[in-house]
Formats: sequence, structure tokens, C-alpha cells
Amino acid sequence: MNMWQLVAAFAAPIVAALVIWILNRILQKRPRLIALIGHYSTFTLRSPPPSTASPNVVYGNSIVLKNSGKKVATNVRVAHNNLPDYRIHPPIKYREDRQDDGAVEIVFPKLVPGEQVTISYLFYDSTPWETIYLHTKSDEGFAQALEAIPTPRPTNFVVWSIRAFAFVGISAVVYLLVSLVASRLLPVG
Repeated sequence: MNMWQLVAAFAAPIVAALVIWILNRILQKRPRLIALIGHYSTFTLRSPPPSTASPNVVYGNSIVLKNSGKKVATNVRVAHNNLPDYRIHPPIKYREDRQDDGAVEIVFPKLVPGEQVTISYLFYDSTPWETIYLHTKSDEGFAQALEAIPTPRPTNFVVWSIRAFAFVGISAVVYLLVSLVASRLLPVG
């Protein structure tokens, strides 16, 4: 084993840890807005249904907004073509911005890291959901829209095993790159 291989063997884990730390800092120091589109809503009816709707049939949907990042998401805007009756839980400060074409945005001034808000909608006709809800965005960019499908969370053992294998893999790649570069630049002779 020559000197460069020895340096690569010691440097690889250190460089890998440094790369992982830098990537984690870059990716985690921003808001990460997620909009989960669900299917369960409860309502206390405030107004009677229109005469064209069946009084026994109502439709509902919901969106769960969550800032899973490490920074405050500002001016979170939930855009709609038209806005049916809705309820926000937990109650937080918001406003409605209405456009001339009938579109409406529900605007939350900020969502702090880890904050979660549910908007539940109620409507009387079978209007497709895609014609009601448009998108969610904030000053930092668009939210990642996900269909809400319940899945089990992996155990801590599985999460840490994946992290350990990733660390070993990055260390091996760094070792191979340093060895390859060193062998090309400084041939053993």
C-alpha cells in the first residue's frame, strides 16, 4: 500500500462525513412545504343547500399543509378556481384574495417549521376536485403536492441502517476517486 492509498483510506470517511453534513445543511435550511390532498371532512352546515342539490348528499375534500423544513414559509397561497364552503383547523390567521375572474387564494402569512394546517372543503355538487383546487405555493416556491396514502413509518433501525450504508457507500466512492486520481498523477515506480 503506497502513501496515497493510505491517505485515501483515512481521508475517505472524513470527506464522506463532511459531504453528508454539507448536503444536510443545504437541504434542511429552507422551508419544505407539502400539500397532502386527503378525502375526509366534517362540517356543521351554515347555509341550506342550493335548490338544485340533493339535501342528503354533500361532497368534501381536504388539504393538509405542512412546513416540514427548518425555515419559516411565508405567504403560503392555496389557489382555487372557485372556493366552496371551507373550514381551517387549527384556526390560524389567514385572508382571502379574490380575483376578478372568480379565482380565490387562501393566504397564510407564515407557517413555522413543523406547523400543520388542514383546510376542509364542502360542496353540494359532484364538481371534480381538479376544477376547484389549483396549487399551493409560498414566497420560497411551489409546494410538493402528494396524494394522501397511509403508509407505515420505517423503524429507527431501518432508518439508521440506510444512513450507515449510505455513509459506507460514499466513503468507498471517495476512496476509489482519491486512489484513481493519485495513481494517475503520481504513478508508483
